[in-house]
Amino acid sequence: MSKLAVYRAEHGTYKEAFDCGAIYSSQCDELEPEFVDAGRSLYLGDIKSIIGTVLEAAGRDDLIVGSVIHEVFWTLDDIITHFSKINEWPDVNYPEKVVELAKIECKNDEISYELYKRRYTNVIDQLTIELPEAVKQQVNTLAVEHGYNEHEDNIFITDELCSVL
Repeated sequence: MSKLAVYRAEHGTYKEAFDCGAIYSSQCDELEPEFVDAGRSLYLGDIKSIIGTVLEAAGRDDLIVGSVIHEVFWTLDDIITHFSKINEWPDVNYPEKVVELAKIECKNDEISYELYKRRYTNVIDQLTIELPEAVKQQVNTLAVEHGYNEHEDNIFITDELCSVL
């Protein structure tokens, strides 16, 4: 379940703020709606409006508000945009998905590592095409350790390397 999280923009990213222990997590009800409909979009918009009003009154334009969904930080604006555009809660488990896609692309151990990386990069790009830029960058970062967009000499993927993925 997703709770609201707040950190200062000076930390740069949620991960940097988390590493510094500089995250405030709300004690309010879960953010994730039980089902998707127009009323839920209005509900999320109301939450954004209330938070915006409170931050404005406090003179705090340096705070980032959002939620961590399966280890990926989504700003409240990104959640609302995705929710309205895709008409579903952003519930893809991207850390698991990038590993799953790496295993699928790695099945053919006869291909060169360069070909694997190109195919894997293509698959990840397709996965993230509709995502907000900040979320896309986080997913791409997760995928880098599995060969996303890296430039190395051609090598062959072995069963041993595939099992690491």
